[in-house]
Amino acid sequence: MAILNNNSNKNKPSWKSRIHQGRFALLASFAIMALFIILKDISILQGLLGFGFIALTILIIPRKSDDVLALNEEKPDIDKITEQAIFDFGNILSDPFIILDEKTNIIFANNLAKNEFSELTIGNPISFYLRNPDLVLALEKLMKSGQAQNIEMHQSVPNEKYFEISIAFFKNHKSSVSSKVKIMLMLHDVSKQKRSDAMRSDFIANASHELRTPLTSLIGFIETLQGSGANDKAVREKFLKIMENQAGRMSKLIDDLLSLSRIEQSQHVKPSEQVDLSKIISGVIETLQNQTKIAGLKIILDIKNQPAIITGDEDELFEAFENLIDNAIKYGEGAEHIEVNLAQINDNPDFDYRLNIIDFGQGIGAKHLPRLTERFYRVNAQSSKKKKGTGLGLAIVKHILNRHGATMNITSKKGKGTNVEVLLKK
Repeated sequence: MAILNNNSNKNKPSWKSRIHQGRFALLASFAIMALFIILKDISILQGLLGFGFIALTILIIPRKSDDVLALNEEKPDIDKITEQAIFDFGNILSDPFIILDEKTNIIFANNLAKNEFSELTIGNPISFYLRNPDLVLALEKLMKSGQAQNIEMHQSVPNEKYFEISIAFFKNHKSSVSSKVKIMLMLHDVSKQKRSDAMRSDFIANASHELRTPLTSLIGFIETLQGSGANDKAVREKFLKIMENQAGRMSKLIDDLLSLSRIEQSQHVKPSEQVDLSKIISGVIETLQNQTKIAGLKIILDIKNQPAIITGDEDELFEAFENLIDNAIKYGEGAEHIEVNLAQINDNPDFDYRLNIIDFGQGIGAKHLPRLTERFYRVNAQSSKKKKGTGLGLAIVKHILNRHGATMNITSKKGKGTNVEVLLKK
């Protein structure tokens, strides 16, 4: 019995033998890693880790039993091992990854691809799920030329998304003649980048438009004053007053743009100071006394006469509350008062204080509420400009509150007024 065991141990393949048996699969795995690195779909480090993982899979997992292979000196099924190595690699990728056969039928999809395209079924053509002319054309070019293809795909259903797709084929030329071509698709989601680019483009266009309007007015008035209105005192005084208003509008817009830029830069840095919400709100109301008087409103303040200490940036919170209360004053015209209430929360474990700013003005239509914090969005552009609004106030408030881990909810009814609720934590 001992003799049989010794013979069995002697017949077991050594590591060198295992490496020799798996050399084609190892070479295939290395080629795959190199291809993805060249296509810039993965980093060099990710490629090395992937190759290491696949190599261990090839060398450690038994194939038909090492004893049988050693005794019978059978050659391993290189095609099958290589295919499994590719599948194993696909499952550790951080992007959707799909493999097709030479007829563009799906033979493998990792979990990310299945989650992204929920109806995707192995064995069906890829065109059933990714109906895109550019993809079809890229697959045709790949099969004809053998050169890797890169395309961008826009998907509008069920959600709008953008993908950068890298397409290449792999064939294990060292294995059997029957080895089939495998087409590999790597889909990288660039939707967030696209949305960011679109927002940046819209922001620049809107900012340019907002600045161009008062600037055009200023240029026109200056030309008039230099020409026919130079000696007309009444015209001169009238135009100078309008020019002053337009210059003030430009100055306010630039201040808001700079403020928004500054806040965005520090949005991911948590504040560290201890500040008193009661003190900040009282300071804001004192600052806005002149606007309140002009609007003919009273502010009814209820802060329970006690400190409300949180971790925050005093200047930013002052700016946020000033924007909110100033909006209530502007759009609460026609009512007798607005209400500002600050209270401690006992019914919400995520927050400690609730601030409500309530006006009893004309209110806001339901369709506008989800878009109020968008940059340059106005419910009524003409009315907003008359009130010297820039369309950036609530966007600034949103960024400040995000930095403080706070949240804002706006409810309103036409003809009934608006309630802005801010929830903050210590």
